[in-house]
Amino acid sequence: MRPSGPPCAVLGALLLALGACAGTARVPEPLALPPSIAAPAAGSASAEATVRRNGGPVRVVRPEAPAGFALTFFRNRQRVGAGWGVEVGRGGRAEVTWTERDATLSLSDGGRVVLGDPARGEPLARLVDVTLARVRLPPGERVGLPGGGELLGDPEEPSGPFRCELLRDGVLRVKNESLGKGTVRFGEAELALLPLEALDLPGGIAGAGAEVASPIEALELAGARIRIFGGLRATAGPEGLRVAADGPGLVQGLGVRIHLAPGEELALLPAGGPGASMRPVREVSVP
Repeated sequence: MRPSGPPCAVLGALLLALGACAGTARVPEPLALPPSIAAPAAGSASAEATVRRNGGPVRVVRPEAPAGFALTFFRNRQRVGAGWGVEVGRGGRAEVTWTERDATLSLSDGGRVVLGDPARGEPLARLVDVTLARVRLPPGERVGLPGGGELLGDPEEPSGPFRCELLRDGVLRVKNESLGKGTVRFGEAELALLPLEALDLPGGIAGAGAEVASPIEALELAGARIRIFGGLRATAGPEGLRVAADGPGLVQGLGVRIHLAPGEELALLPAGGPGASMRPVREVSVP
């Protein structure tokens, strides 16, 4: 016997439905990372964090890896650890969260940060390049700034957000947008960052530019050596050191590098206040 009409009609409807599905978009694969990049680098558990891409170009780089990989709309999170790098391109936005330490760091519009391990005495993270960043720190933690300085939070209470912004003239502005305390430290020098206060750090602190091969002059300011490079004139006195730029030059000392353009001046005061000793150590003739 030939099959009756209704079953054939049902079969035909199924074939039409399958044909209609052939041109539909595929559902993305499950949001899982390959084992080779899923685990953070070795380090203390408290150094582990999560990077979240909030928009734009964002890349993460494993320690000692030649290149990183991009976070995307579907794969927008990555667990990271000490030594990992986070790179944000122009227009990109990313946030790093340390769950066990109740700390966050956000990058916007370009920048790069490398995570550290506080259990080994390292900063929580180090800002290598920055356009705009905001940092929240738990008690006693710190973040490295471009050029080797550090931003320290309140030693007893959570603090932040601290806003780090690169201005058009190359100045790095660090602003305390909280009611807690903060400190900016460069080598032996420490600058208090009070609530709602901002510090403008010259662009030379970020390490831009090349330094002259030999210093014109080297002096001591309250026991710390200050080296003068390029077309600069230094005047030392009981009140401190004053440097005037007749041409491009560099002042280096106390963990700080400050580049001066022609016509600019710089004053360095001893931590002990006026009257602290300062004396020439050596002079080097520059042809």
